[in-house]
Amino acid sequence: MIGLMSQIYANHEKDLVNAIRLAGDIGFVAGGAARKHASSWSYGPISDVDIFCKGRSVEEAQKNFNLIHNNLILNDYEPTADSPNAMAYQRIKYVQHTNEMGAYKLGIPIQVIKPFKNEWMQTYGSPVTVLDQFDFTVAKAAFLTEKDILVHKDFKKDDDAKRLVIKHINCPIAVTQRLMKYHKKGYHASLVEVFKLFTEWETRGPAYRQNLRELVSRVDPNMNEQDIMELERLLRMD
Repeated sequence: MIGLMSQIYANHEKDLVNAIRLAGDIGFVAGGAARKHASSWSYGPISDVDIFCKGRSVEEAQKNFNLIHNNLILNDYEPTADSPNAMAYQRIKYVQHTNEMGAYKLGIPIQVIKPFKNEWMQTYGSPVTVLDQFDFTVAKAAFLTEKDILVHKDFKKDDDAKRLVIKHINCPIAVTQRLMKYHKKGYHASLVEVFKLFTEWETRGPAYRQNLRELVSRVDPNMNEQDIMELERLLRMD
């Protein structure tokens, strides 16, 4: 799955540069930020940065999570959100007004993904290990250095064609939702790819399917963006 793409990011993306440097050799940036920089399509500025922790075990990865947390705090980032999947940090500027101190968020959030492993998903390890867990070939991208991006061998071919090819399914419902998100960006999936989701659903046990049915049955068609994000966190979606 390995391919390398040299890429120089925009100078204004200070938080991306900081994330790559602060992760050092115990973590790496992967996901949307890397994908956007590897893509030949223009998607505008990145909205956040995801750091994944290296480690041969969840315990080792958790230690690296704590070290990256400390690196961020020492470099003027503050925790701004904590979910089951990640801890988010952002630079905060404090300004004294007449009677109170005002706080203003600067730049974009850096999210450190919490180490996790189950039968279908692992969120820590080497860049190759983590990218193997990503669903689409066009999503498999990670910064190795500030200028080098590791991508799936079919990344450029599929991204140029805006084609979605599923290589891993952590949750059939989650990947279905991500198919719809990518469709809004102009990507498309063939019938063969969609059928993979139905096939995978049938392989999951009765308890798994029932739990998901109950979860999805609570979805309100008029859910606001915050409720949708919470559902996606429960499904461990990106």
